[in-house]
Amino acid sequence: MDQNKFHEAIQIYSNILGLDQNNIAALFGYGDALTKLKEFQQALEQYRKIKKLKKDLILVFLKIGLTLGSMGQNKKAIKYFVKAQNEIMEDHKLEWTQSKQVEINELLRQTINYFNIQSLNNEELLVYAHILIHTKHFDEAQHILNQLKSSSPNNDLLFCLEADILFVSTKFDEAEQLLKKAVRINPNRCYTWVKLTTILIIQGKYEEALSQLDNVILKAFPYNLDSLFFRSDILSVLQQFQEAIVGYDKCISCNQHYRDAYKSKAVALRRLKQYDEALKIYDFLLQDDLKNFDMLYEKACTLMEMQEYDAAHKMLDQVLVLQPNNLDAQVKQGDILLKIGLFDDSLEIYEKVLSIKPNHFFALWGKSESLRGMQKFNESLIWYDTLLKQRPLYPYAYHYKGLALQQLNRHKEAINNFIQALSIHPELQQSKEALQISQQKLAERK
Repeated sequence: MDQNKFHEAIQIYSNILGLDQNNIAALFGYGDALTKLKEFQQALEQYRKIKKLKKDLILVFLKIGLTLGSMGQNKKAIKYFVKAQNEIMEDHKLEWTQSKQVEINELLRQTINYFNIQSLNNEELLVYAHILIHTKHFDEAQHILNQLKSSSPNNDLLFCLEADILFVSTKFDEAEQLLKKAVRINPNRCYTWVKLTTILIIQGKYEEALSQLDNVILKAFPYNLDSLFFRSDILSVLQQFQEAIVGYDKCISCNQHYRDAYKSKAVALRRLKQYDEALKIYDFLLQDDLKNFDMLYEKACTLMEMQEYDAAHKMLDQVLVLQPNNLDAQVKQGDILLKIGLFDDSLEIYEKVLSIKPNHFFALWGKSESLRGMQKFNESLIWYDTLLKQRPLYPYAYHYKGLALQQLNRHKEAINNFIQALSIHPELQQSKEALQISQQKLAERK
């Protein structure tokens, strides 16, 4: 865009602000246009007006910091990056939108240019490490954290950031222990509690996570949308779908742009077999972005559940045109083949995915099920065990491992697996029924 266009944009924003001096979008637009024209001091004036309104503080602090950095005032810039990072860690998502998140990610990437590691104090180093993690520079971040351990051995944020890196490496047990250490040191940091909740959910520790949400996080931060969302997700996993939907609706009432709540509400509706209502949500989310591969993928999953396999496969083809390396879409195409009994073909897809991502949970799951479908029961047991190493509290892995053991007439072992599944998910009806079958088979041998 040439300079004349920026001047035209400034005039438009100025006209809007003449009618509404607190128009946040116009203030941002005005400041951004001035920045492009290198009118940094005037740009700062616009950003500081937003700061006084206490709106979109993450974006404001990042833009003030980057503008100061462009003026050569790096020390002042870093102070604003610290403020932005503090806001990120305490953000309750009440102003969150997808477009803001994209912009924040890009601005964080730009901040890296203004950090000189030799001149940073410990707080600034931790913020720099956090930004490096956010921008996926994990090795460099870990190096900084290792340097800080000797001078800050009991810094809760240091443990929290190290847990973030372990999380990316799927070292969930180690990450959980570090996060628990962090909340013991500082029980008032919302970010740490939310991260710990995430880890507990991934490991299937739903009751512990739910207790933590109800008794700690939501008491202190009742409108933390991630926590409200996680609580609903746990209820959904526990098959309390109606109550989960109430929670998702609460998230949406607090922030109508909180897309994850719409998506998970649609999944809960699918579990209640209210497929038409779920499809309406996906169509609503696709209105502004017809090529949104995430929504196309979820719509395809809904069609699969409706047993509309041909339509689902075609929609997954659309996803793969937009994202040829989308492993989840490939796995779902494998799932369609699995559903219609083409076990050799489904196994081929799952093995292709696992050659790229060996720990892809649902590809491991599909491979286990394909082998069971091919009546390669002993081989399937190896892969169920691989699944359980990754998610030791996943009840369905125990259940289907039990079914494979049944086919091998290893009923005592099958019973142990069904009992394990029911200890995690007491209402799992299929495990109750399978348990009775194996118990009866054992009784007949006596």
